[in-house]
Amino acid sequence: MLALLTSAALAENNGLAKTPPLGWRSWNLYGANVNQNLIETIMEAMVKRDPRYTVDGVPTSLCDLGYCDVGLDDNWQKCGHYGKEGYTYHDEDGNPIVNTDRFPSLKAMTSKAHALGLKAGFYGNNCICSDSKTGADNYNMISWSLNGAHATGNQSGW
Repeated sequence: MLALLTSAALAENNGLAKTPPLGWRSWNLYGANVNQNLIETIMEAMVKRDPRYTVDGVPTSLCDLGYCDVGLDDNWQKCGHYGKEGYTYHDEDGNPIVNTDRFPSLKAMTSKAHALGLKAGFYGNNCICSDSKTGADNYNMISWSLNGAHATGNQSGW
């Protein structure tokens, strides 16, 4: 019994999850008042090395400090009633319907994040118009080059 209590914990030593995810999410600052230009501006700010903010005299960005995840929480979807089931932001095949007035290209936005050295994610089952339709969400997450998704509520399959 003593051997069990004193044995070391075994874990995969692959460099992943050494810290919790560090980054920025849109909801607490902007709520539903977001668009692609705003999120891309936040991305640029996260990697900017401003001489006013230094570590050991060296201009340092938030990403330099490990805060390299940027997340879009809500209002990227186009709320409505779609198909005979009346889904609120998925078509009949389960494809999420993006509000292209606010987000002309989620793929371009995530590509920008990656070019800046950031990871990009989004909130999958939104508060503004959540629904229970799933299906192509995983495909779209990949096609938009997102690094991760946060899903709660009725959303499943992620």
